[in-house]
Amino acid sequence: MSEVSENTKSKRFKFSFKSFLIGISVLLVIYLLISGWQISKVNIGFFELVSPKTNTDNSINTSTITTTLRPLEPLETKQNIAFLPENIYGFAYAFEVADYQNSIDLSNVCDGYQFEIQKYSGHTYLIGYISETDLNAITATKSGTKITVYPYNIKNDKKIVGLDLKNISEISDKDINIDETTSISILELTTVSNQIPSEVVEHRAQSCL
Repeated sequence: MSEVSENTKSKRFKFSFKSFLIGISVLLVIYLLISGWQISKVNIGFFELVSPKTNTDNSINTSTITTTLRPLEPLETKQNIAFLPENIYGFAYAFEVADYQNSIDLSNVCDGYQFEIQKYSGHTYLIGYISETDLNAITATKSGTKITVYPYNIKNDKKIVGLDLKNISEISDKDINIDETTSISILELTTVSNQIPSEVVEHRAQSCL
């Protein structure tokens, strides 16, 4: 009789301990999911968890944009970008970028000839298009690289890039003729360090053209 009782107690203990472990595991998974972790695979009841994706705060801009950027709210438009929150994008003309750089007043309305400006991870990025030659130059050369940046992909022979404005030493705007009836403003700038452009998500193309 006592042996049966001992077996019953042993089974109850094992069951209770197993239930306790399952409960702790479930609570841990819930906490990690809330914290931004992702379940990549379930295998025999065990979870493989992937840590949250983060932007690498890197002056040469090597990271992939993983943060979702939002457009400006109506009350934020025409406000100094230095006072705007993180993870936003807006638009500015070439002369505005050239004249004000890190203190640009952004607009939430785009007409197709403006440059997109993005703010995230403590940096402000100029989104534009450059030639293959310029792309190779800013990737390989450490400083003093002069390049031309276009607001959109003229002739479909340019590469989209995101350039950290703090890594630009000189910048000026210039009007050029695309054809007999069309002219646009471009930016000519000099970088102070090599930049490996990130994988850029361009909202301007989705909003304007």
